[in-house]
Amino acid sequence: MPVEGIDASKWQPELDWLLVARGGIWFAFIKASEGTWEDPKFNRHWRESQGLVLRGAYHFFRPDVDPVQQAEAFYNTVAATGDLGELPPVLDVERETTWAQVAACMDEIERRFDRVPILYTSPGFARLLGPPPPHDWSLWIAHYTQSPEPSLPEGWDTWTFWQYTSKGRVPGYPRNIDRNRFNGSLEDLFAFAGMSRDNMVWWRLNRLEFLVSGIAPGSAPASPGVAYQVTALALRVRQGPGVHYPVIGLLHRGDIVHVYDVRNEGEYAPWGRIGAGKWISLQFAKPAQESS
Repeated sequence: MPVEGIDASKWQPELDWLLVARGGIWFAFIKASEGTWEDPKFNRHWRESQGLVLRGAYHFFRPDVDPVQQAEAFYNTVAATGDLGELPPVLDVERETTWAQVAACMDEIERRFDRVPILYTSPGFARLLGPPPPHDWSLWIAHYTQSPEPSLPEGWDTWTFWQYTSKGRVPGYPRNIDRNRFNGSLEDLFAFAGMSRDNMVWWRLNRLEFLVSGIAPGSAPASPGVAYQVTALALRVRQGPGVHYPVIGLLHRGDIVHVYDVRNEGEYAPWGRIGAGKWISLQFAKPAQESS
């Protein structure tokens, strides 16, 4: 099943991100800046989507502004939130320019964010620029077509994200919105975001609780805890240390979680706390170093 996302800017001033996520959206690219100025809705979208979707910030490139100054403004806008997001930063190129200018901006973005940025463009526009310089940029391609795959510009043999329509609809927004697709599985998307398996499990459990309760989760525990590996085919995560507590999530065999507290409530085995209000029966998990 395709992994779906959207992108948003000041042109989508009112988004109910909880409803968006409940509608099956897993990632979002949010406009942070253009030229040297900040998108007026960036902070709101960035804050309200946290914990519900994997987020990447994007910058709209202006060929009439110094590329290095643009990268600096982009980074400062995102860094001021104290949160650089989960996905790599993006440079949106859809104005007449040169690859030299694009490369200068991309290089400075990479230096500041310490991540290789993604390039957003369309096949037609990329052709106008000619052959690109050597690069390792992932491609977010904008191509509205009925074909099962987008066309690729010279210099890429695959796409990472595909903006396939500007007339998509999602719960939580009453008008048309850009819809995007990731080229891979959900697990591949988490890997692309640079998440370890245990961080992925923690993030997904918190997202599920957020979707059910509508209450944003707290931050990850500061203590490293003790790593446990799930041994059952499926293991319920409960709100408290006992089977009488509500189920709020599900783990699968091989998942790695960290246990921060252990209690024995007279069940078959002790219960381990893997996060705020998240407990598992340790009958179905073993310390990771003991598992094979």
